[in-house]
Amino acid sequence: MYDPGRLGVRRSPLHQAVFALLADESSFSAARAALAALERDFLSLNAVRVARYREVERILDRARVSHSRRKAVALRRLLSHVYESQHEMSLDTLATRNLADVKKALEKIPVLDRLAVDAVLQYSLDYLQVAVYPALARPMRRLGIAAAKATDRQIAQKVASAVPKEALAGFCVSAIEFGDAVCLDASPKCKSCPFLRACPEGARRAEEQRKSARRAVRRRASGPSARRKPAPRAARPARRASNRATAGRRRSR
Repeated sequence: MYDPGRLGVRRSPLHQAVFALLADESSFSAARAALAALERDFLSLNAVRVARYREVERILDRARVSHSRRKAVALRRLLSHVYESQHEMSLDTLATRNLADVKKALEKIPVLDRLAVDAVLQYSLDYLQVAVYPALARPMRRLGIAAAKATDRQIAQKVASAVPKEALAGFCVSAIEFGDAVCLDASPKCKSCPFLRACPEGARRAEEQRKSARRAVRRRASGPSARRKPAPRAARPARRASNRATAGRRRSR
């Protein structure tokens, strides 16, 4: 069942911007843990804004967020910009503006990239926007839902046209969770993938693994341990002693 709280959507625009920053090059589970720790250890995001960098960095480290030092600095910059531009620690006024104005306001925040802007639009403001995280694009390409060389924009259009609007956020976050846990970049867990039979990339990888296993068996079968060993020679010292005894008898005759 789609649970917005568990999946980490339906946050306020500012909290979603913070989450998007933390999730950059990190898993959603790590970003959720980091955001929860920040909310637990500080009274508010305004307290995070004035905290020491090292204090924020330690929290991000414990949550296993990548590039914790860089993100601690970026987080402080994000919160300072919001406080100075909005005169409060909130982006809730974005909900009253049109899409063009919202995009302009978000793009002015120096540490938010296009992906983070799309995430705020999709998960907090209910626009028909798809934030294409790498963990979302990867299974889409491997399963053949999108072309192998499809751009992020093409993937976003494909997903938005195929999934009903009311289920779009839940589908995207579930796909990202799947990409983070199973459909990994370097070493996907194809054997535990529920979509393996329908996945062209998974079938190709499985066939490569079978070929590699067969080659390993052949190497072991033809290796040194499998070759026939020659019969051991008789002990040389014993033969030499026998030869000396025979020569001695001949001389005595």
